[in-house]
Amino acid sequence: VPVEEAAPVKEAVKTLIVTSIYGLLGVPDTPEREMFTGRMSRESHYKWSLLSILSFRADKIICYTSTDEMQDLERFFYEEHDVSRDALEFRPFALKGSKHFKKIQELRAEIVETEGREMELKQNQRCFEVQYNKFFWMDYHVSLASEPEYDRVYWFDAGLSHTGLFPKMYYSDWVLDDPYVESYRPKSGSDVIAREYYPLGLFNNNF
Repeated sequence: VPVEEAAPVKEAVKTLIVTSIYGLLGVPDTPEREMFTGRMSRESHYKWSLLSILSFRADKIICYTSTDEMQDLERFFYEEHDVSRDALEFRPFALKGSKHFKKIQELRAEIVETEGREMELKQNQRCFEVQYNKFFWMDYHVSLASEPEYDRVYWFDAGLSHTGLFPKMYYSDWVLDDPYVESYRPKSGSDVIAREYYPLGLFNNNF
């Protein structure tokens, strides 16, 4: 009787997720507000959203941020919510060091001078430096030289876990049962609201 060969054992695929949090860009009276643009309330939104994303067991998440935010983020994730440093690593990156920083600043100044749109630019909800750096951060991490131990590298927006982006079937059970969440769409990013607005049951290894 011929002996059947055993099926080869598949090695586990190792996954790296790359993201960023720059929560001070939309805060008035900070140097970041004058030089960059960004939506206010991003800080609380992105912290609680990333905490929800951590339910998806990637082998590692690397999050770029500013040196001014490192201590607060480490306290929130490592101390308050017992997130492992092996699972989530914060890496400081100064947006002034962005590859096209000088060109972006020149274009912004040109728009202000020629079109007088200074307030519109300051209130822009997107930070151009962060947007373009996604490509450069990913380019770095997908190279074998920088991350040889990972088979898959993905970009996840840190604010992806948001009950306004997904159908109700993916909400966490306690969010679905909470009439406060259903009836109130927050216009600020306080932690009280963020805790009830950004958790989703979608981020797990079975979806």
